[in-house]
Amino acid sequence: MTSEFEIIDRVVGVADEKRAKLGASALSTAERVASDVWSASGIIGNGSFQYFFECGLDAENCARAYEAIELPEVARIFRLALSLFPDSRPHEDVAERVAFVREREDAFDKLGMEIVRLDSKMEAHLSAYLKKAGLE
Repeated sequence: MTSEFEIIDRVVGVADEKRAKLGASALSTAERVASDVWSASGIIGNGSFQYFFECGLDAENCARAYEAIELPEVARIFRLALSLFPDSRPHEDVAERVAFVREREDAFDKLGMEIVRLDSKMEAHLSAYLKKAGLE
């Protein structure tokens, strides 16, 4: 029997190859959700929101992806992180964006730790979502 991790890893691997060859628009909704959740989880786990925003990932897309896999409490945290920026919009300039996050490191890290805590449910929810989408 294929593990939850193996299902997710395979789908994300295929999505990454497809994105590299054909662009992000070639991904199915389920592939995009899997890729967004998997990337966000790894990045937040490795470097909290500083690394997340340094990489330029889209917090609202990640929030929607977590909602799709039925983890709305994680989606709420992504939106809280966004709300810390002026007008809920991260700075376009990477250096400005990273400096802003560093100035508020405690607040962003607290949110990041909450995501890590809740992310224990992610693999089960994401693999169930992928199975429903026929991508097992």
